[in-house]
Amino acid sequence: MFRKRRRGWEYCCIMVVLLSGWLASMARGDELSSRTLPGVGLSLDTTGLTSGNYQVNCILAGDIDKMIMPFLWPRQTPAPDSPAIADYTIVQGAIYDVYDGGDIAQVRQGASTLSSISDCAFSFNEVGFDGSWGLGDGSNEIGWIYSQSTWSALGLSPGTIGVTYSFGAGDTKTEFDILLNGVYLYWYADSADPWYAAQYEAMHVGHIGIHELGHAAGLLDLYNPGEAEYEPWMGSGNETATMYGYADSHQEDMSLSWVEEDAMRLAYPVPEPATLSLLALGGLMLMRRSKIRWLGGKRR
Repeated sequence: MFRKRRRGWEYCCIMVVLLSGWLASMARGDELSSRTLPGVGLSLDTTGLTSGNYQVNCILAGDIDKMIMPFLWPRQTPAPDSPAIADYTIVQGAIYDVYDGGDIAQVRQGASTLSSISDCAFSFNEVGFDGSWGLGDGSNEIGWIYSQSTWSALGLSPGTIGVTYSFGAGDTKTEFDILLNGVYLYWYADSADPWYAAQYEAMHVGHIGIHELGHAAGLLDLYNPGEAEYEPWMGSGNETATMYGYADSHQEDMSLSWVEEDAMRLAYPVPEPATLSLLALGGLMLMRRSKIRWLGGKRR
């Protein structure tokens, strides 16, 4: 989850709920005044939350392995070099009417960046929209919430920028849903018009999008010493990391720091060529041994 921090005061809401039963927590700050936004979003089905089998991530310079969620996307096949692929859809009818366009393109760009990390066996794959969306419905979905009652019913404050729900079973991730705040916040995508971002304190789609997609891939939030959510393993100097838990308007960086890239490599490693060769050799030896036994124990 991303939360917004501004000069001298802040809007904040953070909630982290792990499948292992970690306690959900929320810090609420000053509230933005509500307003009417263009467009009408589709109704979000939240019945999937009744199972309690989900995690909410609201975003190291220390122990990077601790930045990885306890459940991740499975490999496509048992082969050690098989990639993990997470399908996703951008919800039609829950797309923000971004002032300068580019909302869909920037979500896709964030997915592409996370899919292009070298020596990392993970990628996102966009699929078609099935006409409805909900939490815990088995589909990975991204969209804006326009309904104030829905936003409030989920326990989210007006200052919550975005939230990612991750569902899983055991150590396997099965679903994610990214909800962005279309009720209280303005959004933009084009840095060519800084006036709009300054006038409305708008949030940049690409900057927030890649952060939430980081949660969807399996990464946790980062904080700095002195911040309420900080833990010693996070190290320090995380304010420039993509997975840093605070965000302001006008932030437009859509890149990944070495922290996120290394965490993704740890989560979805690509075997070294030598390892693959040994595995292949082992497979051939096993096949040969099976053949010998099949032929009655006589070498041919």
